[in-house]
Amino acid sequence: MSKSSLEGTEWIDDCEAVTQMRCSEAVEDSESNAEGSFTPDILTCLLSGTVRGFAGVVQRPTTEEAPRACLVVPSFVENVEDLDRYQGYQVRGKGIHLKGEVVIPPQVLTPKLGKRWLEEFSPPPRNKSVQRRFRLTVLDAVLACLRMLRDAFLSDVVSFGEGSLVCMCMLSYDIRHAAYQERHVSETERLELESVVSVLVHVILVCPLACPLRSYMPLLREYVPEIVCIIPPEQSQVLVVVPTKDAAQSVGEECAKWILGSLVEHITFPGPAYRTDPKSPLTLYQLHKPSGPPALVAEGPNKPPTLAIEAWAGCAEVCPRP
Repeated sequence: MSKSSLEGTEWIDDCEAVTQMRCSEAVEDSESNAEGSFTPDILTCLLSGTVRGFAGVVQRPTTEEAPRACLVVPSFVENVEDLDRYQGYQVRGKGIHLKGEVVIPPQVLTPKLGKRWLEEFSPPPRNKSVQRRFRLTVLDAVLACLRMLRDAFLSDVVSFGEGSLVCMCMLSYDIRHAAYQERHVSETERLELESVVSVLVHVILVCPLACPLRSYMPLLREYVPEIVCIIPPEQSQVLVVVPTKDAAQSVGEECAKWILGSLVEHITFPGPAYRTDPKSPLTLYQLHKPSGPPALVAEGPNKPPTLAIEAWAGCAEVCPRP
């Protein structure tokens, strides 16, 4: 139906007719344009009446002042909501600024619905099945961190507590090789994960520990003996943050001795190290910018993307724009 205005022009009062008219005009425009410059898929959105969300392309920061995105490996948490405090955790050093963009949750679920990386302490004697379960838990945690680094295209890691012990194991070639073999990782994935380790730049281990403090480390050496001698990748800078005047100080210093070429920095924690973390941003004087040029990713199908897409609204789609 239509109405005539005072000036003689027609006003169309039929919404369906307006929609069909606009769709026909869009089809005519698409035929006149070059092939591939217009996507007819948006016609279905017009006919169905759904609202299309805006999709924008944002460049990743490339300046030196912008923080580098890193992976955060938390320690034992009693509630899943406690993982939120690690989101956006910042670490500052000399000419370097790290910011936690990806937080990987621990893999082991406790009876009280907590999350942790390692199995609970078991007093001796321990049979072979218990030692086997403890060892496979560590190997699975190492593979989980490597896969997260690969999927998120990250080259820096900040870890806390039990997560620091997992990252220590991740730096060891012997433990990684054992994880590939004992967990039956394919050769293709093994090469991908090893390429991730080859580009690691900063690995920050904040207060490595496991409870009970003095009893768990001998147990860890029992089922993962490779941890006592770790040779990190050549280009990686490993920094161990040790709490001063704390029961975990000796444990952190002992872990630093196991990593060849690692740096140690002592700081004061706001509380007991086994249940508190340093406040963000954490300033470390031993953390510095790498001297060599950054590792470049070769061209090919596995090259990480250089653009990030942000989409919002009720119904959002990504499509080529004319």
